[in-house]
Amino acid sequence: MDRKKIIAGVVLGPVFLALIIFGTPLLILAFVLPLAAGLGSYELSKLIFPDGRIAHRILLIALSLFFCLAAQSGEEQMALLALCAGGILVLSALLFIEKDLGAVMPLASKIVFGAFYVGMFSGLVVALKRYEVALDGTYLTVMLFTLTWSGDSGAYFAGKMKGKHKLWPRVSAGKTWEGLVGGFLSTVLIALFISAISSIWTVTDALVLSVAVGVFGPIGDLVVSAAKRGAGVKDSGIFMPGHGGVLDRIDSVLFTAPIIYFYAVMVGPIRLAGLAL
Repeated sequence: MDRKKIIAGVVLGPVFLALIIFGTPLLILAFVLPLAAGLGSYELSKLIFPDGRIAHRILLIALSLFFCLAAQSGEEQMALLALCAGGILVLSALLFIEKDLGAVMPLASKIVFGAFYVGMFSGLVVALKRYEVALDGTYLTVMLFTLTWSGDSGAYFAGKMKGKHKLWPRVSAGKTWEGLVGGFLSTVLIALFISAISSIWTVTDALVLSVAVGVFGPIGDLVVSAAKRGAGVKDSGIFMPGHGGVLDRIDSVLFTAPIIYFYAVMVGPIRLAGLAL
């Protein structure tokens, strides 16, 4: 394993876990999520606008932060309002600053969806933290990162030790089917362990969440890999040594956070009601 990855993981991992366990939703919102959304959207803007005007990148970054702040409340109407307002503002801005009118709609689509992808999905991590109170203090954010990171780690080590068959060489040269299976099994085992020590989550919950996270976490990783391949770059950023950028670190979480959040919202109250009987 690359030494830079070990150093970054050892130093940043415990700090981040301590923050999401002991920190308040406001603390996470103020110091972690907007920062990640801002840096991640900056890196994404370099991928989708490699030769674009600075105004396009600024619009994407600003809208990503706006979506992140809107999503952190967990209110569907707030998120919908932000999405509508963001679309209107971006289209209005591009109408006045873009000389090529035929490019307005394609540019707006890239900006709004890029901001939605990074900002809205990352904001749901804060919404998940806020929802912990409703579920009797269950550490939902710990579950999110534990399941996601265990899948990433299991895939990495399984791929290093047994990886022979390439998963999708056109998108990612290093990922293998053996790594995918190893990551999936790691996620299932950790989910079952969580269900064994939890007073709320059952084995059924563990299996459903582990399958969803085990499938869509790697897809989130592949999405960023495809964006980098499309832009002809190896790393999406320079902010984290050996990790290829902030976007590389949160790509799986961006896909798994909505899954765990909405599952907790839909199933969590049912599990609490069952305990109360």
